[in-house]
Amino acid sequence: MRQWNARRAVSDAAFAWGTLLVAVPLSAVAYALLRQVGLTQQAALAVSCSVMIVLLLVAHTSVRLHIPKRLTRLAPLQPFQLIILLIPDCFRRFQISSSLSSERHRKGLTGTSERKALGETTIFLSYVREDKEKVESLYRKLADAGLKPWMDIKDLLPGEKWRSSIQKAIRHSGFFLACLSAHSVNKQGFLQREIKDALDIWQEKVESEIYLIPVRLEDCEVPENLHNFQWVNLFEEDSWTQLVKAIQVGIKHRTESYPAHEKSSHS
Repeated sequence: MRQWNARRAVSDAAFAWGTLLVAVPLSAVAYALLRQVGLTQQAALAVSCSVMIVLLLVAHTSVRLHIPKRLTRLAPLQPFQLIILLIPDCFRRFQISSSLSSERHRKGLTGTSERKALGETTIFLSYVREDKEKVESLYRKLADAGLKPWMDIKDLLPGEKWRSSIQKAIRHSGFFLACLSAHSVNKQGFLQREIKDALDIWQEKVESEIYLIPVRLEDCEVPENLHNFQWVNLFEEDSWTQLVKAIQVGIKHRTESYPAHEKSSHS
């Protein structure tokens, strides 16, 4: 009997932790399929997160009902604890998605070409190494919102010539975000060179086109050569909405102004 109970415990443990391992990738597959069949981003996120939570609850119930306590104590993290950790992330993604979607509808960015342009237009992030963590957070937030940020430590491949690759990325980006702080303002180096390259590219564009956006990561001075550009204070409450709005307006202007065969050269 003890041997049978032990086998059952092992079997239930395998089922519980197997369910746990497939919960997250399965929810991602569900999200992709729901988006393909035409569900909105918010609805697909809500359903896929619900699928993940249900699977985790099933795993947790199996662990608690069938596996001896002495075995569950060996596990470093229980399924229920993972549910508590993952739910806030689901709500965060849903909130970002809702914010982006509401801005799209408010500005009329609901057409297929606009949605496609949002996901294909590269957003170059220029920064100094001291601000790496803050800029990485901005990178993740832009990516979570369905945008396409570009950051050297994220997108440069091993073996690439980094200087020419960065120049190429700036040249082919639809937007250039100059991430500013006390560190960057008082430092000479690649950030200033990248800003100069971006200013040269901006000179080739229509004056009203949104391309170069100064992003203040903290309360700091703005370089004199960027004074003519309206900046956004990322540390203020409505900064994210303002930044997304600027990107959307810039993309909408291009999709309305440029013929279809020219769009790729401006993204």
